Amino acid sequence: VSTQSTWEPLTRQSMENEVPESPTPQPAGSPLERLKAGLLASPSETVAFSLRGAVLVFSVVALVFAASSFGSTAYYQALFCFGLASIVRLYQRCGAPKFSSDYLRTVLLEDSAHYVLYTLVFFGGAPSPAVLLSPAIYAFFAACTFFRKSIAPAISPRLEGAVKKIESSSSKGFTYASNIEIGVFFLLLFRLITGPGFHELVILYMYIQFCMLRTTSRRNAYPRAAWTAVRANIERLVNNPRCPGFVRNMYQSVLQVIAKYFEQRQVPEHQQ
Repeated sequence: VSTQSTWEPLTRQSMENEVPESPTPQPAGSPLERLKAGLLASPSETVAFSLRGAVLVFSVVALVFAASSFGSTAYYQALFCFGLASIVRLYQRCGAPKFSSDYLRTVLLEDSAHYVLYTLVFFGGAPSPAVLLSPAIYAFFAACTFFRKSIAPAISPRLEGAVKKIESSSSKGFTYASNIEIGVFFLLLFRLITGPGFHELVILYMYIQFCMLRTTSRRNAYPRAAWTAVRANIERLVNNPRCPGFVRNMYQSVLQVIAKYFEQRQVPEHQQ
């Protein structure tokens, strides 16, 4: 287990999750039989794929009809499907729930557990289309992976190659998703400042817990890299001679609180 600092910049090698794969062998039988075999090979993966597809559809509807009640309904449906897909994925990673501290620590390192919390944070609040962007990106690339492995081989090898090309852009997509998550944080902070209320405060507090969990992910290095970049930009502004002293002192105080929080955590190495 590595004790790498939460704010330590990541190497490119630690951020790359792409592993060269050999072409998927063409199974025997008719296309329909091959498709059926691919879908039934892992029922839980098929269920997760269906839920991710629903996330994408509802997210598009929520973004297009954001100003209507129809869009609001699609917003909550997208979050609900994303939460269910995250629960399925968490079960695949960690198995059935266990009442033990080791199991809890393992769960808290999984991206799927983070996104269960993400769903709970926003499901009870007012619709905000920006909230769906990050889930939609992760759902898209996860759906592409399943489609390439289980569906494309039954249809056409060329289709499998085309999907693989789409997957090659996953690094940019995950970086973009991590930046969106940071943007949502500042959006919530702005809402709290402009319209202070207990509900806004609770949502912001829970979202801060989500962001902290994201930086300890065992499989996804991109959130930590994104927050590292944010810290570098903030420090550049704070250390500017024109920056007021009280702002610099306030920033250092916040940084100390964050450091104390992460002293109690060990950041694991990322698993491929």
